[in-house]
Amino acid sequence: MAVLLLLGVVVMVWALVEVAQADPKYVRHLPRPVWVLLIALVFAFGPLAWFWLGRPKVVAPAPERRRPAKVPIAAPDDDPEFMRHIEAHLDLQRRLRGEPGPGQDTDGEQTARD
Repeated sequence: MAVLLLLGVVVMVWALVEVAQADPKYVRHLPRPVWVLLIALVFAFGPLAWFWLGRPKVVAPAPERRRPAKVPIAAPDDDPEFMRHIEAHLDLQRRLRGEPGPGQDTDGEQTARD
């Protein structure tokens, strides 16, 4: 007997949660507050009536979550900004070591490019 009572309470709570979560536009036959009263006051019949008569047949679609657009990941050597940064870093290292940079002769003078 206690198992049936517990089962009845579980079904009643389940029905009340569903009524609370249901979109009022889709609840059938009675308004939501009336369904809550019916479920709470009529122990066995209320929840069963909700599941068979009041429960929405059409499930409202879940709102779409916008995901950030996927940015294609390129290799570092395909990124011009990255390559400029690397060239500037290499040029700084050459100057610190006293080596001529690209396009310079050993005296530090600019050489003519073809």
